[in-house]
Amino acid sequence: MTTTLNLRFSGGRQYDVVIGHGVINNISQLARHAGLGHECVIISDSNVAKLYSKQVKSRLQSARFDVLLLTFPSGERNKSRAVKQHLEDQMLRQRISRQAFVAAFGGGVTGDLAGFIAATYLRGIPYIQLPTSLLAMVDSSVGGKVGVDTPYGKNLVGAFWQPRLVVADIDFLKTLPEHELLNGFAEIIKHATIADEQFFRFLEKGMEKLRHMEPKTVESVLATNIEIKKNIVQEDERERSSRRSLLNFGHTIGHAVEQLSQYKMSHGQSVAFGMRVESLIAVQMGLLEKEDEQRLSALLDSAGFPASLKNSFSPDSVAKMMLSDKKNVDGHIRMALPAGIGRMAKKNGSHTISVSPSQIEAALKAFK
Repeated sequence: MTTTLNLRFSGGRQYDVVIGHGVINNISQLARHAGLGHECVIISDSNVAKLYSKQVKSRLQSARFDVLLLTFPSGERNKSRAVKQHLEDQMLRQRISRQAFVAAFGGGVTGDLAGFIAATYLRGIPYIQLPTSLLAMVDSSVGGKVGVDTPYGKNLVGAFWQPRLVVADIDFLKTLPEHELLNGFAEIIKHATIADEQFFRFLEKGMEKLRHMEPKTVESVLATNIEIKKNIVQEDERERSSRRSLLNFGHTIGHAVEQLSQYKMSHGQSVAFGMRVESLIAVQMGLLEKEDEQRLSALLDSAGFPASLKNSFSPDSVAKMMLSDKKNVDGHIRMALPAGIGRMAKKNGSHTISVSPSQIEAALKAFK
């Protein structure tokens, strides 16, 4: 079974997200249907390229696409300005034209990096997302946020650049190790918490099936997640209101601890911990009932996330790292905080709420 969701934006821009088993085999037809040219640059990390690049490259070449494959070392550390420049220089040496499109083939790191290259190469060329990780399928491949990390924080240099097509082939998930699945589970739980109590209840009952990658459960979860994200990003594509900031739940704390660990902590583990801390902050601020915070904590437990961090970061160091978060205004740390399961808090018309360093440190101490 194949599910297709369509995202629409101002100016008539739109693209399809195609979900199903074996859909990557239709990549050439899908690319043509999306109106893309015959010149393709596949950008992939070294791990994914080793496993799957021949399959995708041959599918495109057999349909008379001119294909250039570029790879970079896998890992969050390589989502950097230096790696971006290296890949761009290779494209320039090969005289890749404006008629080309980039295929971001891999996980979230690849999608962010390759998408940012597409956004800036020759002032912008089209790109498509071919996510191979659960995290990328449920979150980062959809919505058009692209960018790289810096020594000062994650994703501080980037752009909004929507893909022309997203192809989520569930078969790629078969080779993922458990820690990679956990990265996706964090974003799945986040989406349920911010926007859909019914979906949250589904996860409470069906987490075991999801952890075992039961096919029907996976298909349903992917479609529901992308539908949630679609509804938010269509309404607020460039974060001009606070609506899209809902997607940052768990990420303000999460990005800080991820960076403090020098990316030794996975994105999923960092965001899961961030959701625990940020939901406790919401309780302490009187925004969230303790019972709802406990439900979220129990769901994170059932997904396989630890209740505390092995890494020992001082609450003060986490709060300081958060000062570079791009949601901050006038030096104030701002967060998207839950008001209940399936709904988010709002103050003065905004979903981003000012939180003091002392409130953050108090919540972090509860997890020591």
